[in-house]
Amino acid sequence: MDIQNHLDDWIANNTYPNLHIHGAGCGIANLNTVPATVNEMLLQSFQGEVRVFANWPAGADARFGDLRAFGAFLVSSDVRGGVVQYVRVVSERGLPLTLVNPWPASTVLRLWRNGKDAGTLTGPELSIPTSPGEVLHVAPDGTSYAAILSEMSML
Repeated sequence: MDIQNHLDDWIANNTYPNLHIHGAGCGIANLNTVPATVNEMLLQSFQGEVRVFANWPAGADARFGDLRAFGAFLVSSDVRGGVVQYVRVVSERGLPLTLVNPWPASTVLRLWRNGKDAGTLTGPELSIPTSPGEVLHVAPDGTSYAAILSEMSML
């Protein structure tokens, strides 16, 4: 919530009534401030680690689809009531993925590769090898693949 409050203050003090940002030069680069802030609250990929909802306000529901992450990944996810429902990753180049576990209390997570059960994952950081074009889904163990697809269809 702190980031949102600072963003609201920044917008109030650095934009015209039409929300065009006034600043010392930069022109079109100024247009990225708000979207980049929201994007970083939803998805962070830094130093090889991908984090979903790293700075999203606790208890605020949100979802996003195909945000770009470092390593040529497109990431989608959904959080409701403070609980991440799933993470979907499309690997564009087949690089290794390190996903920071968005379910720290869950000791076992389920992985699906291209719709097929690929077993379980554990730990605070999930290291997952990928192939180009592969679609991964991760959710707490016991969540069915059909349930994830149902959640995603509500986008």
